[in-house]
Amino acid sequence: MRALKFTWIFLLLLCNSCGLFSGRIRYGTYRVILMKNNPPTYAIQSDGTCGNSLGIFKGNIGDTVLAKGVHIGGLIELPHYLVASDSSDVYLNDPDVLWEDDYLYSNLGSSFQLSTAADPTAWGRATLYVSTRTDAHIEVASDNLIQTRHSKADSVVSYSIVRIPNGQMVQYQITCECRKKNFNPEYPAKQLAFYMSTGREYARLY
Repeated sequence: MRALKFTWIFLLLLCNSCGLFSGRIRYGTYRVILMKNNPPTYAIQSDGTCGNSLGIFKGNIGDTVLAKGVHIGGLIELPHYLVASDSSDVYLNDPDVLWEDDYLYSNLGSSFQLSTAADPTAWGRATLYVSTRTDAHIEVASDNLIQTRHSKADSVVSYSIVRIPNGQMVQYQITCECRKKNFNPEYPAKQLAFYMSTGREYARLY
């Protein structure tokens, strides 16, 4: 029992040193979007964790703010974004703000649109994504349709991407099908839509 007790103490100390419980600040530039007007700010404690409420950050819903770091907190905490407010560093918390990628991803779906200027690149990315990042085999690839062969394998997602020019914008309709039980077609559609929009695969910070 004594050995087991020391083993647990060692594991707890190891987890804490790795930031599993208290988390760590990851410094860098993060563009975040305000999800409410004048969101509350929070103190940064000596160990980097989020402290008491301090005041407000002046801004409106939809405003973009440059954060200089993000604290990915412990086991259950949502991220805290490190920003400058009134000459001091404070935290803005998710969901009062969202990382730009999270904000874009949350607003994308199986139907979305981009400008005609962005369309050639986006359409090329759709072909690239399906051919290199999925197990689907492209059957049709035209100016307005990318369609893959339907597979009998339960794990393979089939795609149909329709391109619809509409004035200065282009509408895209993504349909995903799979034989897998409880398959959610929205997830692969959003992943593809994000890649078409940014050229990057979506991944959360935490």
